[in-house]
Amino acid sequence: MNCTLFLLTQSCIFVYILNSHSMNKLKRYFWLIETLKERPMSLKELSRKWQNSSQNDDKGTLSRRTFQEHKNAINALGIGVEIVYEPTIRCYVLKSDPDNSSPVTR
Repeated sequence: MNCTLFLLTQSCIFVYILNSHSMNKLKRYFWLIETLKERPMSLKELSRKWQNSSQNDDKGTLSRRTFQEHKNAINALGIGVEIVYEPTIRCYVLKSDPDNSSPVTR
């Protein structure tokens, strides 16, 4: 199954043709962003929360490797948010660019 996703960021519109595997990844990206908007979390907390999430259709795990791939992909999207590790609190936090008017950060 393919679908078209229109993503509006600042003044550019990107159109992606996505297969179901790509849609599953995007769903995880959005879940991760929304979850970290709540509060900083450790990888262990994120993994536990993913296990119990209604978004986790296949009830798969969130391994360290998968998390790092998702974090890197989100950081590369240029949507005004970045996931970073804060060693002082031993958690991952969602940082937003204050100059970015992206709806993702609201």
